Amino acid sequence: MPSRAISCGAKPVISFPLITTDDRVEVPQGFSPSVVQSDHPVMAGLPDGQWPYLLFYNKVMAKPGAEVLLEYQGDPILADWDYGKGRAAAFTPDAAPHGAPPQFLEWEYFPRIWRYLLGWLTRSPALLKS
Repeated sequence: MPSRAISCGAKPVISFPLITTDDRVEVPQGFSPSVVQSDHPVMAGLPDGQWPYLLFYNKVMAKPGAEVLLEYQGDPILADWDYGKGRAAAFTPDAAPHGAPPQFLEWEYFPRIWRYLLGWLTRSPALLKS
């Protein structure tokens, strides 16, 4: 199944070349993403070591200019970039039970990831504080 982003109008905003084949990567045994840029504001205060397992992600390739913050076996898991006057980000797994088991969804850092990402995207320094 090709990526729906091609037909939904998101192509100009996405900072990844779109893959025209099935881009789903299922990892039933689970995988723990690796932190690539621990000094990025989104990653502040998050552990550099073992993260809870995820089960699924969409395979993408980062374009030049995208900052890959998390990866798994070289594939971007969390990336962000500037786009025009704004910012954009991609979290390639689901942040729901299909791709993120309860250990991830209930992880003490789960709310912080989203708050910090939202703070970076909206340039809201108050959201980037613990």
